[in-house]
Amino acid sequence: AYCEAALRRLREKARSLHFELGEDGETLTLDAPEDLRDRFAHMPREIAPENGRFVLTTSRRRMAEAVAASRRDERTWPREHYLWRLHPVVEWLNDRMAATFGRHEAPVLAGIPGLAPEEAAFVLAGLVPNRRGHPLIHEWIAVRHGPTGFAPPEPFDDFRRRIGLGSRDLPNRRTPVDIPALQDLLPGALEAASEWFANRRSDFEDAINVQLNEQVAAQEALKANKQRQLELRLTHSEMAEPLKRARRTTALQDIEDIFNDYWQWIEDAMTTEERPWVSVVCALVGPDIPRPPHNASSLSDLRGSADGSFGDAETFVRTLRDEWR
Repeated sequence: AYCEAALRRLREKARSLHFELGEDGETLTLDAPEDLRDRFAHMPREIAPENGRFVLTTSRRRMAEAVAASRRDERTWPREHYLWRLHPVVEWLNDRMAATFGRHEAPVLAGIPGLAPEEAAFVLAGLVPNRRGHPLIHEWIAVRHGPTGFAPPEPFDDFRRRIGLGSRDLPNRRTPVDIPALQDLLPGALEAASEWFANRRSDFEDAINVQLNEQVAAQEALKANKQRQLELRLTHSEMAEPLKRARRTTALQDIEDIFNDYWQWIEDAMTTEERPWVSVVCALVGPDIPRPPHNASSLSDLRGSADGSFGDAETFVRTLRDEWR
């Protein structure tokens, strides 16, 4: 169902995309477009069909028969491919579906059984980089909103387990979604997420400062030891005093430069940026969602991007346009 919905979505923009569903509901035939062919160009040649037409099946029986036939014909690869999550065609579809959501867009999963009536939840990703742009904190959280307002954010894994997301199939019931209501809720969710990740940054710095203080003490001791060794070598050296002084000055400067460079690297690598980068992964709604007042607080100072992802839901989703800037 997911592959069919995804291919139909792609065909809305690319009419040349050709695929067929088997009458038995177990097979999918796809003529590989150019970008999918490019993916297989970096894989063993026998994997891709010679004519570029993939025959994929979800039937284990049919797959076993195809494997047996390939052995009889001494073919290196069966004519049919098993359609599962890790097949390159499915991975290609996942990437193409994620790319269908542009900037300031995110998917909405409607009618989630684990959510209470009139409850909505935003899944948000937060990233706190260091000065080099490498992530030191990268986590997903969920921010729920119900009749009493926003609940405190919680780690996504806790939220997912609590509502059973990923533990059951989620058919697309085409539940109506009040997108304007979600847009009104979004600033509050982003504000809560921003505060959560600011606290996570503070906790991270408190923990890392203990380790850095230990490193400072160890490096200062190592630096002093290098300087003592230098003095011992020069003391027992028979070179002339003017040459010793020049050698001492040069060597001490080299030691200083080495340790300064090291500490500059440590500072750039372990110092976090002040403001976290928060992005909307998706929104989830129960049977109905509440409409808050339209005077919801604005987060004009927050920047982010929406990152669409289907994850384990494998369902066709609607688009949430978050108009915040």
